[in-house]
Amino acid sequence: MDNTSASQDSADSESATFLAGTRHSPLVLSAVKSSCVDSDFQQVSSPDPSVESISDISDSFPDSSSDVSTPSTPITPISPSKRRHWRWAANKGRRTSDPWDVYEIEETCPKEIALRYRYDAKNRTWTTDEITIKLQSESFAHGALRNCFRMKKLSAFVHQHDWKHASNYVAKCYKETVDRHSYFDDVQLQMDAKLWAEEYNKRNPPKKVDMFQTAVIELTERQDKPLYCIERFIEGDYIKYNSNSGFVSPEFRQTPHAFSHFTFERSGHKLIVVDVQGVGDLYTDPQIHTEDGLRYGSANLGTKGMALFFNTHRCNPICKVLCLTPFDLSRHELERQDSITESIDGTVVREQDTSSQKCPISAIENFEELGIGDAPLHPALLLKKATSVPTNMIPSTSEADTETDDEQVKQQRHFVKMRPTSLKVLTDHSMETLDKKDAVSLLLLGQVHYDMALYHESGRFSKGSPNVEDGLFHLQKAAQAEMLEACLTLSKIYLQLPRDQFLAFSVSDTAEHREKGLALMRLAALSGCREATVYMAKKCDADGPDSWKEAVQWYQKAIECEQAAGESDIVVDPQYSLLARIAEIHMAGGVDMDRDPQRAGELYTEAAELAMEAMKGKLANKYYELAEEAWAAAE
Repeated sequence: MDNTSASQDSADSESATFLAGTRHSPLVLSAVKSSCVDSDFQQVSSPDPSVESISDISDSFPDSSSDVSTPSTPITPISPSKRRHWRWAANKGRRTSDPWDVYEIEETCPKEIALRYRYDAKNRTWTTDEITIKLQSESFAHGALRNCFRMKKLSAFVHQHDWKHASNYVAKCYKETVDRHSYFDDVQLQMDAKLWAEEYNKRNPPKKVDMFQTAVIELTERQDKPLYCIERFIEGDYIKYNSNSGFVSPEFRQTPHAFSHFTFERSGHKLIVVDVQGVGDLYTDPQIHTEDGLRYGSANLGTKGMALFFNTHRCNPICKVLCLTPFDLSRHELERQDSITESIDGTVVREQDTSSQKCPISAIENFEELGIGDAPLHPALLLKKATSVPTNMIPSTSEADTETDDEQVKQQRHFVKMRPTSLKVLTDHSMETLDKKDAVSLLLLGQVHYDMALYHESGRFSKGSPNVEDGLFHLQKAAQAEMLEACLTLSKIYLQLPRDQFLAFSVSDTAEHREKGLALMRLAALSGCREATVYMAKKCDADGPDSWKEAVQWYQKAIECEQAAGESDIVVDPQYSLLARIAEIHMAGGVDMDRDPQRAGELYTEAAELAMEAMKGKLANKYYELAEEAWAAAE
C-alpha cells in the first residue's frame, strides 16, 4: 500500500464545525488529532482531563447521514467539557497556518466539479454527491502502486468560493492502467477495516485506533473521466508499522500490531488486517488477508500472509490486556524474533490477481451494483442475518444465524466469542467438545501453520536454506489441528514414504516414529483421504488373514471416498483393482471372515465392468473368468 499522507477519520469530514457561531478552520481537527498520538498507553493529552478519548470529541461532529446541502441542520448540544476542548482546539487551529499555502493551489489549478462516491460498510451501499475541487497535475509523492496529488475541496457549508479555507485532500491514482472497479475495491477495503477498528475500540484498549474516511471521485469534466481515491490530509509523522508480508517497523509501537492480532482472533481466523500505516493511530491504506485469498485485491495473500505476520509478531502488553493468545512458535523462532528489527519493506503483490470479483462498473451509471455481491468480512454482519450474503463469508459469532433487533445486537456483541491464536488454548478441551465454528477456526489455524512450514521448507526465513526443525514444528501443529494435508504429509515423513512436498524434511526410522506415522495415516483415512485409506487397507492386507476383515473395511471406505468425490480417472489403485482384491479375500476367507464365493463373483463382475469402461479389455476378460470360477465354486 502507499506510504503517503493520512486522512481524517470522522464521517463526512469535510463539513465545517460551528461552535458558538464561529466556523472552525479545517486545521482544527488536525490540532485535535495531533494531541492523540503520543504513545500506546496514553489517551488524549488535552488541557481538559475530563475528555478521555478522541471519540468524545468526534461525538459533536454533524452526522454523515445528514443532508449536507442543508446548512440549517441543527447542531447536537455539546457538554461544557467538550466545549472547552473545542475552544482549545480552535485556538490551536487558528495559530496553525495552512501547510499547502506555499503551493498556491487556489491560484494555479482550475476549478472542477467531481462526482464523489462514498461507501457505507455497515449497509453495504454506495451514495454519490457533487463536490468542487482543485487538483494539482503533478504528483508530490508515490507508493508501491499509486501516485499522490494535492487537492483542495470546498466545503458544502460555504456558499462563497473561499479557496483559502478549503480542505486539504490527497488524491491517489494507480501508476498502471487498472480496471475502474479497483478504485471502488480500495475504498470498500478501507471502510471494512474501519469497522474492525471500531470493534477493536469496543474492547477498551489503552489507545483507540481508527481508519481514515476515504472515497472515490470521478472527474466528469475530463475526457476519460478518470477516477481517484481521496482522503483528508493531516500533518504528522507518517509511519508504516507493518506490511502485508511480515515487515515490522524499527520504530516499534505496540498498538498497531495488537490491532492486527485482534482482527485475526475476533474474525475466527477468517481474516487479518495488516499493512497498518498512518499518523499516530489514525491508519490508512491497510490490507486484509482472507482465509481463501479472495477479494481485497492482489495484495491479499490469504493464509500465507497471515503466516508472514505471525512470523514476526511477538505478543506485547496490549495483546495481553486484550486477552489475545500468542501464535505457537518454536524456541528458535522466538529467539530469532528478539533480533528482528526489519523484514521485507513495502507491499507484496501476488504474481497474478485472480481474486477480484469484477463487476461491470461504470462510475456514472452502475455504481449501485457495488453494493451487491460478497459481503464484507466485518463485525457489522456478525449478528445480523443477511440472505444475500454467503454464510461462509460471515465471521463466527455465538448467535450468527438468528435475527435480533438492534438493541439485542448491541448487547450481544460484547459477549461474542474470540477464537484463540494459540493451538493449545483452542484445543484445551477434547476435540469432540468443539462446536462447528471452533472446528472451522481450528482448521484455519492449522492452514496458517502449514503455510509457515512451507516457508521454512523454501528457506524464506533462513537465507534460502530449508529449516527442517522449525518446519517440522509447524507441520506438527497443523496436524494437531487435524488439517488433512498436514496429517498425510507428516505421516509420510514418519513412515519414510515418498511425497511431493517437504522433501528436505526427514526423521530417523524408529518404532516411535512409525507408530506416530500410522496414527496420523489412520486419522487422515478417517477424515476421508482416499490415499490414506488405501494405505491403511494395504497395511492390514499385508498383515495376513488375521487383519483381512479390517482390510476389506478400509478397501470399501476407499471406494466410497472415490465415489463421493466423483473421481473416475484415478490411475493409482483404481476402483476396479480394489474390488478385485476384495473379491480375492472373499474367495480365500480369513479370521472372523467366512469364505464367500458368491460375493466374490459379484465383485469380480463389477470390477470387470469398470475395467472395460477404463479401456482395460484384457484385465476385464480376466475378471470375468475369475467371476465364473467363483460362481462355479459357490455351486
